[in-house]
Amino acid sequence: MKIPFTRLIFAILLLVAGAAPAAAQVATDPPPAPPIGAASGILFDLGSGKILWAQNDTTPRAPASLTKIATALIAMEEAEDLNERVTITPEARNAPGGRMYAEQGWSFSLKEVLYGLLLQSGNDAAVAIAQKLSPDGTVEGFMDIVNERLKELGTSASNFVNPHGYDHEGHTTTARDLALITMVAMRNPLFAEIVASKTTDVTWGDGTAHTFINHNKFLWQYEGTIGIKTGFTNGAGHCLASAVTRGDKTLVAILMGSPDHYGESKALYDWAFASLPLLEMRPFGIIRQASKKAQDTSSVQHGLEIVQLDGRELGEDNASPASAPLAAPVLALVAAIAAGTLISRRRRQVPGQVFVQEFDATMNALRDTTAKVREPAGAD
Repeated sequence: MKIPFTRLIFAILLLVAGAAPAAAQVATDPPPAPPIGAASGILFDLGSGKILWAQNDTTPRAPASLTKIATALIAMEEAEDLNERVTITPEARNAPGGRMYAEQGWSFSLKEVLYGLLLQSGNDAAVAIAQKLSPDGTVEGFMDIVNERLKELGTSASNFVNPHGYDHEGHTTTARDLALITMVAMRNPLFAEIVASKTTDVTWGDGTAHTFINHNKFLWQYEGTIGIKTGFTNGAGHCLASAVTRGDKTLVAILMGSPDHYGESKALYDWAFASLPLLEMRPFGIIRQASKKAQDTSSVQHGLEIVQLDGRELGEDNASPASAPLAAPVLALVAAIAAGTLISRRRRQVPGQVFVQEFDATMNALRDTTAKVREPAGAD
């Protein structure tokens, strides 16, 4: 039985139309992310909050000195005057771990101590700040303020026991929560200024000049880096929160428990900036500060708003959508070639006016069918 020309071409063109979207999906899939050995991590766009990559980002872990991001943020919010004096108490002087090495009784402005906290990663600075801003003069009182404020921001799995991040039972957070805390902190001009500084000079307690040198070597190693904070304890491993700007885009990476925190951060940024247009086309989650209203709805979970695109929702693991099968673009190509061959042959077989009428009829039918297929269910 001979199949009429118009029906045959119509069927082939429908096949092309159906295969093309799948082929386009393959063309817009970004290259896979580099293998990352960190126990957990997240990468997001600071401006929009779009998550570009994540790995075990909701798993609670010890954060080491990334804790100081939260300490600095809350201190800047709570302080009435950054020039008010902070005295190094015996408890601050004897804080465990890394210090800015200020002696007991020395006095600094709160701003200077914040530099000691974020550049020198001083645990003594953290304790001094906590005692200064606590309603009852205790570290515990300050930590109550910190944990309450973090919940208001939208964190869900953070519990900070101390202001410096030294290993302590129950002192944990997640990469996702740290992403939210860091995003809010980086929107504070003073915080952004401090973490971008490689060095700063302060007047030491004995009257001599002293220089704080930023522990974050990424500021020197990777072009465009504008912060933020390193961390290490035996329990947490190596941690790094970093931010890098290229053009009008700033990306932030949080890595926790990384075997190579600088190298793995560099690999993520190289991949993300090279693939950014394609990464932004995928379904994604958004890191966003929770409002009072949002805290009472299901639209914001753990400070992460789920954004739905193309009828697909990004899940907890921030997985990218599955790639279309390779057969789709091949099928589209074969169908297009077949249609072209048949149209050329038919053009030679019939008079010009008959060919034009047949071709117009086929294309009109294809447009009508495509419109019906795309019409939303339940539309009037």
